[in-house]
Amino acid sequence: MTAVPYSEMKRKVEHIAPLGFAFTLTIFPKWLVFTLSVTSIVYGIFISKRVVKGTLRQGELDRGFSLGKAAYGIMILLLLILFHHRMHVVAGAWALLALGDGSASIFGTLYGGTKLPWNDEKSPAGLIGFVVVGTLACFLLPFGISRRPATWASRSTRRSRPRRSRACSAPRPSVAWRARRRKRFRSRWTTTFSCPRSAACFCTY
Repeated sequence: MTAVPYSEMKRKVEHIAPLGFAFTLTIFPKWLVFTLSVTSIVYGIFISKRVVKGTLRQGELDRGFSLGKAAYGIMILLLLILFHHRMHVVAGAWALLALGDGSASIFGTLYGGTKLPWNDEKSPAGLIGFVVVGTLACFLLPFGISRRPATWASRSTRRSRPRRSRACSAPRPSVAWRARRRKRFRSRWTTTFSCPRSAACFCTY
């Protein structure tokens, strides 16, 4: 059987495509999200080389599997373990990992004639693609999944909560409005800074 030639573009498409599952982080129950992340590790080691031909580099062909693809799934699993109560952080780091690294390779392959002075394997086009696309994805995707409906488990939990007694005095509208504004401001800035900070720890391969 003739070997399929290696294609960097095909590899990066496979690298970016799983980001679609990030939109299910706030829809699927957590046990299913963790199961899918473990499945992605199995896919990277055993299934990808049989399903998507031409995405293994020469060293990976000699090894028999792609360490980078396995590391991709391991990084997502680690993000879920560390930030399973803050799925917007997982989504932001995942977006930077998938779209940032993927767009850097695509831009570098298409427009990477000039190389960086300090790295002969990287180009200014790839660097700009990583910064622009990765930053936009890192900030926009968390806000996108925050507008998704909650899981059925969380809905049932809310329905089972006891209602407050009408005897409890509610805060004045002005006080409640200011409290909501402060909470929204803190949440927005937490998302803004925690996503890039967390993603930087995982986007190293």
